[in-house]
Amino acid sequence: MNFAAVREILDAIEIPYTLNDRLVRGLDYYMRTAFEFTHGALGAQNAILGGGRYDGLSEALGGPHAPGIGFAIGEDRLVMSLPQSAESAIRKPDVYIAPLARA
Repeated sequence: MNFAAVREILDAIEIPYTLNDRLVRGLDYYMRTAFEFTHGALGAQNAILGGGRYDGLSEALGGPHAPGIGFAIGEDRLVMSLPQSAESAIRKPDVYIAPLARA
């Protein structure tokens, strides 16, 4: 049910995604939906960030009931992905007007 609701939201706002039934986050406290953002130009280690839902983590650590969501970013991979992504995202201006004034 939750997975279908997440997919409906992504579809409604036209965010592209790929289903991967072999995705493993490596942390057993995640439950329900896990996610990972990848960049095709980074080779075999292409994950930039990943995370998921964890409702029982606080209790497992002796804390109160505190459902949540978390993620981790590989800063080095994020930085490596920027040159390729920034060029396609930045539209160069057709005209630039520089105001000149006397002090």
